[in-house]
Amino acid sequence: MSPSSERLNQPLPGTPRWIISGAFLGLLGIMLISGMTALRDLNQMHSGEQEVRRDFLVRTQALSGLCLSIQIYGETVQHYVTMVDPARDAEVRASLKRLKNDIDTAFSGYPADTHAQELDALRTIAQLFGRQRDLVDGMLAWPSDERRRRAPLLIDREIEPIQMEILQRSDQLRIANDQT
Repeated sequence: MSPSSERLNQPLPGTPRWIISGAFLGLLGIMLISGMTALRDLNQMHSGEQEVRRDFLVRTQALSGLCLSIQIYGETVQHYVTMVDPARDAEVRASLKRLKNDIDTAFSGYPADTHAQELDALRTIAQLFGRQRDLVDGMLAWPSDERRRRAPLLIDREIEPIQMEILQRSDQLRIANDQT
């Protein structure tokens, strides 16, 4: 054999090493890029999840505050109409006025970007509270002895069913809120 043919049959020193090293570095680069992309995607998903969580918390707090204010209003009315002490009349009326304002603020402060089902339930609660407030306002216009005599029947027949329906609608609103 000639020296040139021997040289052709011998592998070049280090060439496979360079090929393997290059392939390894290429794979390492691909893994690094995909890892960075995955981290970016995870951060975006986390941000979206935090936003949804924050939105859910705001809606839940608004709904809880609204329902609690309506329940306190109803209980205050029930205690007021059976109250015998005329000295506390102005104090309780001021408390009822403050509660009405709190409820109106809660309705207007409810998050604006609501879904149709949630908005319908909220409108129904507002209408029911409006009916309850009208009944209470009429009842508060009665003289105190007539109010003590007639109010328990009105509360039992008219106001308590409205309060129960408000509670049912608020439960529907909670369910709608949980689904979004």
